[in-house]
Amino acid sequence: LLVLVDCPCHFDLADALVAMMEGEGRALFRCGGRQAAAAVQARMLAKATTVTVASRVLEAEVRRQALFLPNGADLVELDRISSSPLIGEGTAGDDPWGIGPLPGPVIGFVGAFEYWVDLELILAVAMRLPEMTFLLVGGGRRLAELQRRIQELQLRNVRLTGPQPYSLAMRAIQRMDICLLPFTHSAVSDGSCPLKLFEYAALRRPIVSTTTTEVGRLGKGWVFFADQPEEVAGTLRRVLADPSATAAAVEKGRALVEATYQWPLLTERFESFLIEEGLPAHS
Repeated sequence: LLVLVDCPCHFDLADALVAMMEGEGRALFRCGGRQAAAAVQARMLAKATTVTVASRVLEAEVRRQALFLPNGADLVELDRISSSPLIGEGTAGDDPWGIGPLPGPVIGFVGAFEYWVDLELILAVAMRLPEMTFLLVGGGRRLAELQRRIQELQLRNVRLTGPQPYSLAMRAIQRMDICLLPFTHSAVSDGSCPLKLFEYAALRRPIVSTTTTEVGRLGKGWVFFADQPEEVAGTLRRVLADPSATAAAVEKGRALVEATYQWPLLTERFESFLIEEGLPAHS
């Protein structure tokens, strides 16, 4: 299509696509598929009129001019959600996910359960912190595997909501005392600029993440980092035990979203880039 169309073409490199393809089709990649995919991507990047990249890690892979255009958050919508009480809040109506009570501090994750999420890390931490509830929101191809592992380990402090509409997923974040970014250590994770990072921050939630490259750069000074189960468990305890340091980190994250990582500002940056490159921009 890029060859056939006679119009300006924009390429948005939103993830480490070649690494993702390798994760999706390993048999193919053992037969030279990685080299072929990398060559096709390089050709598309070269032929595109303009290019944006979602992370600095991905920017380093693009050997041409590109605009760094990360993910962001919808502050207007998130503030509206956070200021609106649930129907029947404080009663049985305060459980729109149908998961029952959430005792103790609530540690949560919102996202797709795919190969870049470290499910075993989440469960290992939950085993070490039976006094806390782990609220996991989302679907994905590994959801059934996650359900099976929870049953095998007899983890009564883990709650799964399954896939949820956006508003209820964001309301679930409000029920969390700490939010997780439990990514694997891989090229896909290192190049990822996760949307949920900015949604967590916009909703003023402390964040504990594994030390992936792009999140490590973005979250310096306001995201707490840990990798091994004991280390993550200890970090969660420390975050809960030090409310003043946690509050400072939370406010720094929210301020960054307001100043840089919200959609209207990112849209303006993209539009200005297109105009500078001589492409027509339409409101």
